[in-house]
Amino acid sequence: MTLPKLHSCSWSDERERKHVAVHGLAGAGPESLKDKELHLWVTYPEAKRKKKKKPGSRRKDLKLWAVVIIEELRQVDAFAYEVTLRRIFKHGERILRVWVCNDPRDQSEEAPVFSFLSPASLTPLEQYLVQRASIRVYEAIAETWSCLPQAGRV
Repeated sequence: MTLPKLHSCSWSDERERKHVAVHGLAGAGPESLKDKELHLWVTYPEAKRKKKKKPGSRRKDLKLWAVVIIEELRQVDAFAYEVTLRRIFKHGERILRVWVCNDPRDQSEEAPVFSFLSPASLTPLEQYLVQRASIRVYEAIAETWSCLPQAGRV
């Protein structure tokens, strides 16, 4: 069996995110990400192409391959969260846990921002999907920075 070709990842709330970005509304922080889904789309290679496809028909070729759901976010520090993810593939699911931190006081190159908590080993595809979900949490933490009191401002 030939493996599918990875095409793209999209979030279940993609339209809402674009609306917020266009209208300049602030996000609600990491807690608002609960139950959001990351969808991985693929295309399957076809053994025989009988006729040339019409322009714009590529979208019809996309198939949903995997889903990662943000199940739970537990704040462990002011800017750090333990995130529980449910990875769902066609033939099974698995719980994955990661730690994400985005501290505005420590933006150095050496600052820890992400780590896998469990399970001990992940497939490369799982690593990719978990990293994409972690980036979303990392950005949501940054959105909370605007709520911080600004020291030294008059």
